[in-house]
This record gives sequence, structure tokens and C-alpha cells, in this order.
Amino acid sequence: MVSTLNALHLRQYQEYYTTIERVTTEEDTLEDYELLASLNKAAKVKPRILVCAPSNAAIDNVIVKIMSDRFVDGKGSTYSPSIVRVGAGSTNPKVSSVGLKDVVNRIIEEGSDVNKLEEIISNGRRELGRLQKEIQKLRARIRAIVDASPYAISSDWEIRIDEENFERTGRVFFVNHRHKVSLLFSVTSHPF
Repeated sequence: MVSTLNALHLRQYQEYYTTIERVTTEEDTLEDYELLASLNKAAKVKPRILVCAPSNAAIDNVIVKIMSDRFVDGKGSTYSPSIVRVGAGSTNPKVSSVGLKDVVNRIIEEGSDVNKLEEIISNGRRELGRLQKEIQKLRARIRAIVDASPYAISSDWEIRIDEENFERTGRVFFVNHRHKVSLLFSVTSHPF
């Protein structure tokens, strides 16, 4: 049962990441508010799995198993998914920390300190600004790679961004590892 939930979670996260990737690689013509709207829309496909069972003990067993073994991602690393247990009659004290009442109480406690909330909002805005700038930089780099190689290239070749001078020149390198050759390509269609 837990391995099936793990597989479903990974599949839904892959769909989520694919959607985020599509949004961040769209044309550079998106305004900031359009980008945020697209990212908010993408968040709707974030994994949410409802697990039901005929008894409280069965649900508690699934939760305890997930809490102890955790999920495994595509690279073999383990992670703990966010869990909320809804319903009365928990049969295992380990499960009480993810019970709806405890989760809601923690959220209320975090939200009762106004100064802490203002700090969280301020940090969130700073981080959002930083992420928006980083997305713009990544878009420029992805666009440069796409412009430099509109067709598939041999597996012997790799495309690299000239990170030291990219903002100024928009240069990309083609590197052939087998023959130890590199070629330079300057992207002139985009101002950097």
C-alpha cells in the first residue's frame, strides 16, 4: 500500500514539476503578474492524495509506515511527505502529531505573533523577488541554448553557457568531450 502511494506521489510531483518547467520556459513576453498567475495555476496540480480505510487502525498503520520508512524519490533519496490525518479514533499515539487538530493548532500558534507574521511576509516578498530575477536569468540562458541548437545534437556534444560573460555577451559553448573540441556561439537575437 505504501509503495503504491509513493509511486502515485512521485507521478503527481513529476506532473507538477513539468508544469512549473513549462511555465518558466514560456516566452519572455509574460509580465510578472502573468507569471505569478501561471505558477499559482501550476500549484493546483501539486500532489494531494486522499487515503481511506475501513478502520482507524488501518489508517494509523499506513501513516506510521510512511512516517518510519518515508517515501523514496526518483534518485533514491528519502523524504517525508506532508500528512494530515482527518477523523477521530486514532489508535496510535505516534499519529497524533499529524492529526487535523494538532496541525490546525500549530498553524494558529504560528499565526498569533504579528511580528513573526510580518517578518514571514517580508522574507517571502524578498524571496519572491529573488526568485523572479533568477527565473528571468534562467529563461535567458534556456533561450540562448535553444537558439544555439534548434536541432538535436550528438551525444558527444554538450552545450554550456559562458557564465562569466553571459549577461554581457550571451555566448554559448559547444563542447565535444570525445574529440576535446569546443566551439563558440554568440546569441545576438536577445539583449542581455
